[in-house]
Amino acid sequence: MNYTLSVEPKQAILGARIEATLRCHCPAYTRSALTLEHKSLTLELRRLGAAGGPAYALPNRKIAKHAAGMDRIGTSGGVETLSTGEERFCALELTRHFASQLLNPGEYEVSFTLSDGQRTFRSAAARLVVQPRRESVPLLLDWLMCDDLSARTRAAQLLQRMTGAGFEYDPAAPPESRQAAAAAWRASWDAAGSQQRWDAAADGASVAGRDLHPPVSGDALGGVVFDRAEWSAADRTKFLEVLHAWRTEPQFERLRAARRAGDLLLRYPADSAKLAPDTDMQAELTAALGTLSRLADSGADAPPDALVILSTVAAAPDANLCGPLRELAETLAGQDSWQPVRTYASGLLNWLTP
Repeated sequence: MNYTLSVEPKQAILGARIEATLRCHCPAYTRSALTLEHKSLTLELRRLGAAGGPAYALPNRKIAKHAAGMDRIGTSGGVETLSTGEERFCALELTRHFASQLLNPGEYEVSFTLSDGQRTFRSAAARLVVQPRRESVPLLLDWLMCDDLSARTRAAQLLQRMTGAGFEYDPAAPPESRQAAAAAWRASWDAAGSQQRWDAAADGASVAGRDLHPPVSGDALGGVVFDRAEWSAADRTKFLEVLHAWRTEPQFERLRAARRAGDLLLRYPADSAKLAPDTDMQAELTAALGTLSRLADSGADAPPDALVILSTVAAAPDANLCGPLRELAETLAGQDSWQPVRTYASGLLNWLTP
């Protein structure tokens, strides 16, 4: 028996569905030939140049859950008598069986094996390349409502990195919450994000004139480019005063905020632009994040102030804030009332971590 596999498309956009066609060809009359419905069918995916071994999938086995645990139940077919020249085909969606793996740019090899317990038959490997593009964004947005938690999580990480947005999306939230957050993210992308400049050489969304994600060699994700905005000296002073007053006495009214710190007193740039925080602004934002960590560590419930502070960080992003953001996210682990805050902080880290 001859076993082969082909992949389409061979040059895939990150987030696109990828399909494999499996084929077995009988060169001469054969009894008890293993065909593609056999329970032993095993797909193997290897990312070239990456550490670690291949990933495997068993498309002809289903998981049956019961009180004592779970079992893998295989199909009963897949052993046939074939005449000379007979063939069998099977189409499988690779991105369904290897969702979280193929949501990574790179070059891959995929093959399959069949075994009767004594003999193992292996197909030749087919190669494919997964490449990020601006067009990946709407494709990845589709993944946010899939059934696979690991795939939703990976899609959200990529989107946050590439768009600098969507920090409210929680891949582990109930379906209704996920759908609302994903719909808002898509609407924002369609209305504004898709019109922004795109830097294919950067490893994520960037701010014009700043090295949030400098060009990299190899598998750069690319990302939108935000315009750079500057405050007047007077607005900068108001901003620093607001944050300092809130840290002195963390009460919501001291933030003078509807959405971000001080936005009732001063004008923030449009969502297509980001502020470039200077040393004093970074220091105040770092201190504000530390205040949130201490509030959470004290056992207090999450105040509305928390998301205002994080929204402010999103409006004035800087990689130097990753340390206090990470500390905050770690402090919030397991604290239910703070889960939306932890989700937002983790999303910011997905974007800003170098």
